[in-house]
Amino acid sequence: HEAEEAVAQIAKIPGVTIHSLSSHLPVSDEDHDFTAEQLQEIDDLAAACARIVPHALIHCLNTAGILHFPHHAFD
Repeated sequence: HEAEEAVAQIAKIPGVTIHSLSSHLPVSDEDHDFTAEQLQEIDDLAAACARIVPHALIHCLNTAGILHFPHHAFD
Protein backbone atom coordinates (compact mmCIF):
# COMPACT_ATOMS: atom_id res chain seq x y z
CA HIS A 1 0.00 0.00 0.00
CA GLU A 2 1.59 3.25 -1.15
CA ALA A 3 0.31 5.37 1.74
CA GLU A 4 1.52 2.85 4.33
CA GLU A 5 4.99 2.89 2.75
CA ALA A 6 4.99 6.69 2.81
CA VAL A 7 4.08 6.76 6.51
CA ALA A 8 6.86 4.27 7.27
CA GLN A 9 9.41 6.37 5.38
CA ILE A 10 8.30 9.63 7.01
CA ALA A 11 8.39 8.02 10.46
CA LYS A 12 12.09 7.22 9.90
CA ILE A 13 13.09 10.85 9.34
CA PRO A 14 15.13 12.09 12.33
CA GLY A 15 13.36 14.87 14.21
CA VAL A 16 9.99 14.22 12.59
CA THR A 17 7.11 12.94 14.70
CA ILE A 18 3.84 11.92 13.11
CA HIS A 19 1.08 13.18 15.36
CA SER A 20 -1.93 12.39 13.20
CA LEU A 21 -3.09 11.07 9.87
CA SER A 22 -6.05 12.58 8.10
CA SER A 23 -8.05 12.14 4.95
CA HIS A 24 -10.60 14.04 2.98
CA LEU A 25 -14.02 12.73 1.97
CA PRO A 26 -14.64 14.73 -1.21
CA VAL A 27 -18.12 13.43 -2.00
CA SER A 28 -19.48 12.08 1.29
CA ASP A 29 -22.65 14.13 0.87
CA GLU A 30 -23.17 13.00 -2.75
CA ASP A 31 -21.81 9.50 -3.39
CA HIS A 32 -22.27 7.15 -0.46
CA ASP A 33 -20.96 4.09 -2.33
CA PHE A 34 -17.67 5.79 -3.22
CA THR A 35 -17.35 7.15 0.31
CA ALA A 36 -17.98 3.70 1.83
CA GLU A 37 -15.18 2.28 -0.34
CA GLN A 38 -12.89 5.15 0.63
CA LEU A 39 -13.65 4.61 4.33
CA GLN A 40 -12.86 0.89 4.03
CA GLU A 41 -9.47 1.79 2.58
CA ILE A 42 -8.94 4.28 5.42
CA ASP A 43 -9.89 1.61 7.98
CA ASP A 44 -7.31 -0.75 6.46
CA LEU A 45 -4.66 1.97 6.33
CA ALA A 46 -5.36 3.02 9.93
CA ALA A 47 -4.82 -0.56 11.11
CA ALA A 48 -1.53 -0.78 9.22
CA CYS A 49 -0.36 2.63 10.41
CA ALA A 50 -1.17 1.76 14.03
CA ARG A 51 1.72 -0.69 13.85
CA ILE A 52 4.07 1.98 12.45
CA VAL A 53 3.00 5.02 14.51
CA PRO A 54 0.82 3.69 17.34
CA HIS A 55 0.52 7.11 19.01
CA ALA A 56 -0.84 8.88 15.90
CA LEU A 57 -4.44 10.06 15.85
CA ILE A 58 -6.65 9.32 12.84
CA HIS A 59 -9.03 11.93 11.43
CA CYS A 60 -11.23 11.34 8.41
CA LEU A 61 -14.84 12.48 8.83
CA ASN A 62 -16.09 15.80 7.54
CA THR A 63 -19.61 17.02 8.40
CA ALA A 64 -21.40 14.78 5.90
CA GLY A 65 -19.21 11.88 6.97
CA ILE A 66 -20.21 12.37 10.61
CA LEU A 67 -23.88 12.40 9.64
CA HIS A 68 -23.82 9.44 7.25
CA PHE A 69 -20.90 7.30 8.46
CA PRO A 70 -20.51 7.86 12.23
CA HIS A 71 -19.28 4.29 12.78
CA HIS A 72 -16.06 5.29 10.99
CA ALA A 73 -15.10 7.91 13.54
CA PHE A 74 -11.59 7.49 14.81
CA ASP A 75 -10.09 10.16 17.05
